[in-house]
Amino acid sequence: MSGIAKREPHRWLPGQSGNPAGRPVGSRQKLAEQYLRDLYEFWQEIGPAALRQMQAEDNSKFCQMVAGTIPRDLVLNLEDNASPFASLSPEDKRKAAEMIYRQLEIEQAKTIEGTVEPGKE
Repeated sequence: MSGIAKREPHRWLPGQSGNPAGRPVGSRQKLAEQYLRDLYEFWQEIGPAALRQMQAEDNSKFCQMVAGTIPRDLVLNLEDNASPFASLSPEDKRKAAEMIYRQLEIEQAKTIEGTVEPGKE
């Protein structure tokens, strides 16, 4: 045999594809969009009943699922013209957001009740 290695017939050369036509551009996006449309349509049919069944069968998992859907961060859309903040200047929007954040911190603060014993102040 000579020094040239034979290429197996099923192997492609570097840069070649086994499917020269390839996946059409945007087909994965179309598939994902259709999947989400189908999932949403199915959820419209059975979602509320599934939630009721989950709550009845395992209330703790139901509560855990609900808690998992609550956003961890507060995001205010201050750019939306329908927003009550639309007419505010950027500085006023920042101040309003800070006030809301402080109010949320106050509402979430824990209150500790107790009494102070004389001499242990």
